[in-house]
Amino acid sequence: MLESENYEYTSMRPYWDKLNDLYRGEDCVKKAGIKYLPPSTGMILDGVGELDTVGDQIYRSYLKRADYINHVKNGVDRYVGLCHQSSPTIQLPPEMEYLRDKATKDGQSLESLLRMINTEQVKLGRCGLFVDLNTDINGSEPYIAFYDAFSIINWNNSDNPFGTSDLNMLVLHEVEHVCTNFQWSDEDRYRVCLLGDGSYVKPTDYYRQGVFQADTFREEEMFYPSYLGTKLKEIPFVFINACDCISRPDFPPLDDLANTSLSAYRLSADYKQALHMQGQDTLVIKGNLLNVTETAPSDNSKNALEQGIRTGAGAVLNVGADGNAEFIGVNGDGIPEMRQALENMYNRCEVKSGNLLTNGATFESGESLKTRLTAQTATLNQIALTGAFGLQKALRIIARWIGADEEKVVVQPNLEFSDFRSTGDDLVKVVTAINLGFPMSFKSAYEYAQSKGYAKEPFDTQIEMIKQEKASGLRDLLMPPELKMQQSNSGLNPLNGNNAGGSLANSVEKKTTTANKDLSNVEKITK
Repeated sequence: MLESENYEYTSMRPYWDKLNDLYRGEDCVKKAGIKYLPPSTGMILDGVGELDTVGDQIYRSYLKRADYINHVKNGVDRYVGLCHQSSPTIQLPPEMEYLRDKATKDGQSLESLLRMINTEQVKLGRCGLFVDLNTDINGSEPYIAFYDAFSIINWNNSDNPFGTSDLNMLVLHEVEHVCTNFQWSDEDRYRVCLLGDGSYVKPTDYYRQGVFQADTFREEEMFYPSYLGTKLKEIPFVFINACDCISRPDFPPLDDLANTSLSAYRLSADYKQALHMQGQDTLVIKGNLLNVTETAPSDNSKNALEQGIRTGAGAVLNVGADGNAEFIGVNGDGIPEMRQALENMYNRCEVKSGNLLTNGATFESGESLKTRLTAQTATLNQIALTGAFGLQKALRIIARWIGADEEKVVVQPNLEFSDFRSTGDDLVKVVTAINLGFPMSFKSAYEYAQSKGYAKEPFDTQIEMIKQEKASGLRDLLMPPELKMQQSNSGLNPLNGNNAGGSLANSVEKKTTTANKDLSNVEKITK
């Protein structure tokens, strides 16, 4: 009874199993065998799946040669890395500050917990947070327990008189690692959470729970958790999907990437098989093969080893006068097309897994990269907001439980996914624009470089440091001669002149005068 699954859980389980296997890597994928890499018709006819058959041996070699590149894990790591390239903002009332560094039973901080949430959101599109008390310790404070998609097996929602839908039944599957006489074993347990009778919620109902083994549920053993005499009128659980926090699961966001990765895996197996067959030519002998030491024909019923047939350097094949010996092999005309198709498949996987720096993008500026990311971060933006909102909901349950101000609980995720550091090309473009007369001060250009992480000191401090380097001769010593001459001729060094902007203004004025003269000459020629 307790093992019963919600129908929505059952429908999504195959997708979660597939993504979880692909995320775990090549060993897990190959262990699944024909589930992800179907055998050929010839392998099936030769008895694949039956131990020590020719088909089984051929399939095992076919499986070993295949390459599985873990694009799913790479995609998850990249997306989660983008989410957490800057720390989230988490505000808590004083009574809940203990959760900041130890929010879970095993000591995870809130920031680490949010990273776990985002990881499961990207990988499977589903997880949950459960607020609980350590009932074995007197005076224990509420903490948050994390559950992945596989553990949230059953639930029920019902409409209450206020027109909202309440979670009134929840079953969580837990695996307890038990050590008995130095031997470890796993025990399946089920945490049952009820509000009312599990089907209808009344205003006087309080939340109760119990932990049971399979087929041992007894309602009389359910208890009402309370903190300092305060009970909850809600099941303290928060569903977190990829794009919302409702009980119905979202479709995994990386399912398309998973299917493309599997296609590349299968294509790799065929490509490696074709290469293998290309290098395994078959010796064909026409006519009678004479033994090296005899003139009588050899016994054709014997195999090559029994007949003493050898190939390669130093081998001798004595064929009759009317006979012939030659190698025949598989035609390799289609191998280049297979290789190109495999490369195209890998490129598709790289794009879908979030590898935005594709071939040739090394020279792309940071700003143009940021623009190109805009259309690709919509889903990631939703994931980050949903994960933060789910954590905030769980923290506000704790606030209501302990009597703190829940409005003071705020979780704001990092949403600057495309704020990459600019490349050196960006700085060159800025300086070039200034040299061409763009009305921008060197201080503003420096502040731009500072915002991109190229420098930390204030502008005035940097100027003083440069002056000291020039006075000591260090700057002239390290500066290439051609750059020194170019800087001297341009007159745009902010250290030249009485102020940083004086030489720039003079240069802009000279360029403007020259441009006006050129325009006047063009008008005369036209007339």
